[in-house]
Amino acid sequence: MTIWFWSLISLMTLTAWGFAGISFYKNSAALNHWGRAALVIFPVLAMGLYLLFGGSRQLQQFWDWQHQNAQVQQEMAKLHSPQQLIDRLRDHLKQDPNSAQGWYLLGKLYLDERRYADAESALTQAHQLNPRSDETVVALAKANFFNHQGHLTPAMEQLLIGVLKSLPEPVDAFNLLAVNAFRRQDYHQAVGYWQQALALVPPDSPDSRALLNMISQAQRQEQGENNGRIRR
Repeated sequence: MTIWFWSLISLMTLTAWGFAGISFYKNSAALNHWGRAALVIFPVLAMGLYLLFGGSRQLQQFWDWQHQNAQVQQEMAKLHSPQQLIDRLRDHLKQDPNSAQGWYLLGKLYLDERRYADAESALTQAHQLNPRSDETVVALAKANFFNHQGHLTPAMEQLLIGVLKSLPEPVDAFNLLAVNAFRRQDYHQAVGYWQQALALVPPDSPDSRALLNMISQAQRQEQGENNGRIRR
């Protein structure tokens, strides 16, 4: 792997955070697709390319910046669609089926493409190979949620709860658990999870306002149920 790879990582990361600055903190309740897709697809592409072209000795090479930029453009031009990288990763995994990182990256790509059954299958492989990876558990939970019509399976819910304390940024996990509780009409638990997420985001930010709105909705639903019981 030549130094163009590191340029590619930098370019993809800057692009991803450019998208994120615009849209990541907007409408977190709807899991804003483009902001989150940028955060997923660009680093995943870079890591996927590392798997495919990596070589430790060439990491020490330093090229002229103009040459690096030309190499970056050439390599990016070869990737016309995420499916091409998916195909390359699948070929890689045929040769190295015990690569937990490879299965994780494949699962993340499937998630971005909304191929949730494939994502859950790939991320299950990654989790079996590396059960200590909390980031794999969170990604697997997302795939499980969307692959089961907006519900976590009981086993997946318990697995996600089990990694909450060790996650460096558990907001997504709290939100996923809250939405799952809301969907099964456990509004009290949904409020609890969203309140824990609220404590982790900046006050008066788009995320905090979205969380407050969801908490309010859940509280209204809970109050409506309580009033219905009283009338009966």
